[in-house]
Amino acid sequence: MMSEPGNVLMSKPVVASLQRAESGVLARTLAGQAGAHGLYMSINEHLSLDWPRMACMTRLRLAGDRWHGDVLARADEALPFSDESFRLVVLEHVLEWTPHAASLLGEAARVLEPEGYLAVTGFHPFSLWAPWLLCRARLRPMLTAPGWVRQCLAARGFDILQVRRCGAALPVAAARSENAWLGGAFVLTARKQQTAIMSLKPIRRVRQESGKRQGAWVPGTQRECA
Repeated sequence: MMSEPGNVLMSKPVVASLQRAESGVLARTLAGQAGAHGLYMSINEHLSLDWPRMACMTRLRLAGDRWHGDVLARADEALPFSDESFRLVVLEHVLEWTPHAASLLGEAARVLEPEGYLAVTGFHPFSLWAPWLLCRARLRPMLTAPGWVRQCLAARGFDILQVRRCGAALPVAAARSENAWLGGAFVLTARKQQTAIMSLKPIRRVRQESGKRQGAWVPGTQRECA
């Protein structure tokens, strides 16, 4: 199953340190965001992010082919939420552990309200973390390039606000963990565009008057009764 390897890898101290760097970037990037509802989706057993500005945060954890947490659902089906339900959606390393990454991005776009914010984090595939991750037999995530995420979101009507690398450059315990341009993780933030509303002008009906109309009275005339 994918859930056990994913949780084991993500719980390693070097990965936990990387995620702390991601959380710091997210907290600063989305500090001004507030709203009624947010959706936080992660691979971790213990969800690390806290959003005090959100009145209600729905938290889901990916375990194999199912979502656990505040809602139980299948990972290969549509999310059990209405369209445009959330002001903020966070996908924390979940695209790497599901074979339905494109569908999940589409669902995140569907449940996000217009002008809402989407944040995606993951291991950067072009970093020194990639060999360490790919050489693992059972703990191997499917690395997702931020460029692919950008293309998918742009096609769904998103403005890409920022793609930032963060965390340690090397997956070793002694590595420095502050943000670095060679960091092993990326944080992408995007905003959903406002739905375009086309205003339709009322069509004025033009009355065509003619003195020689077949089968109809000319407007303005009266019928004489014998």
